[in-house]
Amino acid sequence: MSYQFYNPAPVLFTLTGLVPAAGGSLTFYEVGTTTPKDTWSNPALSVLNSNPVLLDSAGRSATAIWLDGNYDVVLKDATGATVWTRQVNAPTSAGTTIPTLVADQFLSNDGTNLIWQPVSQVPDTSGSEGYTLAVAGGIATWVAPTVIAETTTVDGNNLTIGATGGNFSIQTGTATGVNAGGRTQSKAVVFATPFTATPFVTLSLTNPSSLASGTNNPSHRISSLSTSGFTVTFVMGEVDDSQAIYDFNAAVIFDFVAIGLIA
Repeated sequence: MSYQFYNPAPVLFTLTGLVPAAGGSLTFYEVGTTTPKDTWSNPALSVLNSNPVLLDSAGRSATAIWLDGNYDVVLKDATGATVWTRQVNAPTSAGTTIPTLVADQFLSNDGTNLIWQPVSQVPDTSGSEGYTLAVAGGIATWVAPTVIAETTTVDGNNLTIGATGGNFSIQTGTATGVNAGGRTQSKAVVFATPFTATPFVTLSLTNPSSLASGTNNPSHRISSLSTSGFTVTFVMGEVDDSQAIYDFNAAVIFDFVAIGLIA
């Protein structure tokens, strides 16, 4: 950015400050060096001045002086004696120029240039409380939220979460096997509320330490699993083992959890 050296026609004085530096000169250098630096007679910086720039009999430059950047400037009188040396600094930049205004657009940038961008208009919000903004056919519009009917109920040991298309249910319970004194015992369990599809079932024993003298942890398997219930069979030791220590001496008490959908 070019700028003009002082006023267009300054009067420069000798060291006494009383006599104009008639026939003197101004020499322009790169800051901190003795390397000459160009000046120009027009703001477009297309017409070079001489360097030094000569002063007339009134102590004025015969040409306009336009600068670009920072300079060291030396004023000399007609004899070539230095009157003063000054540093001249470029003014602060005026900043980035805002491009021509565009109606209904906002000012943005691409990291280098300022640019105008279209503004997305939000439709009127009247009567759209709780709605969400969506785009239909390229046009912004308010859309009513999808309502999912859902209830949650707890009934005894059962938790039901209701939703459109089915209810998610967790059913729990405690049951007791039938002890006949042998290596096995079974129990059929009926769900309090039938499922609409075969549920997932898991169980755990509550009294393993009192079931037999030979071992405390019978194995088990679930059979006849359906939407209405299941049968569980417990086996202590090996079925064909004749040792009495593996005979059940108490009924198996167990907790179960069934998870699935109900009507």
